[in-house]
Amino acid sequence: MADQFWHSPITEPKRNFRFELTITGENNLTWLVKTADKPKVNVSTTPHKYINHTFNYPGRVVWNPIAITLVDTPFGEDNDTSQTVMKFLEKSGYRLPHGSNEDAQQAAGTNIQKSNAVAALGKVYLRQLQNEVIITGPKKGYIDEWELQNAFIQGDIAFGTLDYASEELTTVSFTLQYDWAIYTAGGLA
Repeated sequence: MADQFWHSPITEPKRNFRFELTITGENNLTWLVKTADKPKVNVSTTPHKYINHTFNYPGRVVWNPIAITLVDTPFGEDNDTSQTVMKFLEKSGYRLPHGSNEDAQQAAGTNIQKSNAVAALGKVYLRQLQNEVIITGPKKGYIDEWELQNAFIQGDIAFGTLDYASEELTTVSFTLQYDWAIYTAGGLA
């Protein structure tokens, strides 16, 4: 029992507030992330009924979408979080149906394609940082890393709620769908 982690003064469990999410496709959004779900996996089961019994067998593995919330803030000339998320959507293939009749007709003929949606985000990494992050040059210590494969924005994109009675920061939230995630324990980013 003495070898349990809570008996050691130098060992500390992973902490939720020590993380970074990196989306390489547009600007550096790492410091704007407020919350991020870690990857979720669902293993389905298939029941087989035999006489008076049911036997369950594992089925497919499905990686569930994760929710991301960013702080909506300006971070450069004519550029902010909302604008960056809209750029992700545009680079995915979405066009607003406005402007001249010709522009509107051309926009109506476009659609989002997976290859464009994945390229818009670039690589997506979710890293849980060490309790005492030691920075040596551009490298940061991390406890674990998830690299989301073929990630793209799906579902609702929410650009926050305005409220005179609130002092909360305005946020932009969306969901990332991905095909699978590669887990790497420890190391240097």
